[in-house]
Amino acid sequence: MKVIQEIKQLILNEVDIKQYISAMKSYNRDYRFSDSSRVYEKGLKDEEKINKLYDRLSDDDKISAGEWFKDNGNYDDGSQHSKGVKSWDIEKDGVDGFSGTYYRT
Repeated sequence: MKVIQEIKQLILNEVDIKQYISAMKSYNRDYRFSDSSRVYEKGLKDEEKINKLYDRLSDDDKISAGEWFKDNGNYDDGSQHSKGVKSWDIEKDGVDGFSGTYYRT
């Protein structure tokens, strides 16, 4: 089964969900608020990379990525965005509003 998955990824130019999750774990979403241009530029590049990885996930992996983000990648800061992510029903709403690093509520 693993060989079939690897061939499918090569043919469809898909990436593994593990690559996406690994990139998200090291992603600093607070880069936007940094006074350092170096931190800002790195964060912007990381965000672009993650969004490109997300775009190359299979449809099933995009749902898994949304579930991972909802459980692990969202700040629970009481903001409208975090409340929207908490109430996000992935099974019902799908992942159309999710970019890979941000869920549009």
